[in-house]
Amino acid sequence: MIRNIVTVMRGTVIAQAVAVLILPVLTRLFDPAAFGHLQLYLSVLTMLIVLPSLRYDIAILRAEDTELSSLLSLCFRANIVVTAFLLAVAYGGAALFPDSWLAQSPFPLWTPIAAMVATSVGQVLLYVAIRDERFSVNANSKIAQAVSYAGVGVALGVARIGNSGLVFADFLGRIASLAWLYRWMRKRAPMSRIGRVSIRAVATRYREYPLVALPGFIINSAGVTITPIMIYATFDANAAGQYALVDRVLSLPVAVVATSVSQAFMGQLATAMRNGTEAKTHFLSVIRWLALIGIIPTVLVILLAPTAFVLLFGSEWELAGTLAQVLAPATFVGLVTGGVNMTLSVVGRQKTQMAWDVTRLTALIGLWAAVPILNLSVVVSVALHSALLVIANIVFLILCAHALKHPLSAPAIAPDPLLVESDPK
Repeated sequence: MIRNIVTVMRGTVIAQAVAVLILPVLTRLFDPAAFGHLQLYLSVLTMLIVLPSLRYDIAILRAEDTELSSLLSLCFRANIVVTAFLLAVAYGGAALFPDSWLAQSPFPLWTPIAAMVATSVGQVLLYVAIRDERFSVNANSKIAQAVSYAGVGVALGVARIGNSGLVFADFLGRIASLAWLYRWMRKRAPMSRIGRVSIRAVATRYREYPLVALPGFIINSAGVTITPIMIYATFDANAAGQYALVDRVLSLPVAVVATSVSQAFMGQLATAMRNGTEAKTHFLSVIRWLALIGIIPTVLVILLAPTAFVLLFGSEWELAGTLAQVLAPATFVGLVTGGVNMTLSVVGRQKTQMAWDVTRLTALIGLWAAVPILNLSVVVSVALHSALLVIANIVFLILCAHALKHPLSAPAIAPDPLLVESDPK
């Protein structure tokens, strides 16, 4: 597994290094409000991205070879239907309710929906690459996305395109990533059509993904996005932009490690599930390894963030440094959790995953409902958010360990009567 992790990280490190190195340039070309608009756009996109494939894309990793082509067709058809529905809702809602957020969005309504399609289709192709253990494909697609985002962002910043410049840069970066994945997919060996299972049979066999996993992912996405959205709504675009910078600075290095480890661990866990072998040892090894990687950087952020943010990004980003301090513990625990974040889904514990997601979201809703009532500052609010995430992620790791210790005796997804089951992000 270490070799697979290194393969993914080789390209991913380059991509994330580009994203980090370009931030001091972008923070001087765009003001905090522009980053606030970007954060709102990304939050909306995070909510939408789980919808287009109805989570059938996760089943690509566990599907039999005879099911793969039908499963891909099912995912692409679902993308078309969901996209058309969302466009109708967005523009219909804006026309019917001219005073609503839809009509007064700081960015064009089509941008998060178009980015959703690009990301969703790319994710489907990515799962095929992971299934084939072609881990470098994902890393190279991320390089294409990061380089495109950086180049377009700087160009639009120099041109003074306005506060939507970062949104357009992100969208075009996702298009570049999709183009790379599509290029690889065209060169991939064609899928066998011998004994091909029908689309209806595949949809029925993996029905637990849209029926159980999809609601869970929606709730999970809401839990991820509620804080940046509420900062934007409760305070202002400037505060949201300060949080956005912290989120990018802290999450990018975490993504380098956690995403690479997660994909490698996910492939190995999927194989273990198909073969009926024990996987808890790998799970504990990943957690220990990630904890050792993250502890020293976390301490440095707590000690040096305020001064470092002003030096790197400019004097108007001092608040971001303070927010980085209070978010550091949550980021550390998120790093550890990120490497194994799909464990419950892979082992078929979608209901456990959904229960955790609901509990976390309920706690976050309670927190942000109390913020205006108690008249809390943005720093105190984010500190409470950080503490809540630490507790929630520790509980998640305990649930994962229990699930691996007591694996399901039956397949994770109710099987089609004519098929036998096998295995996901």
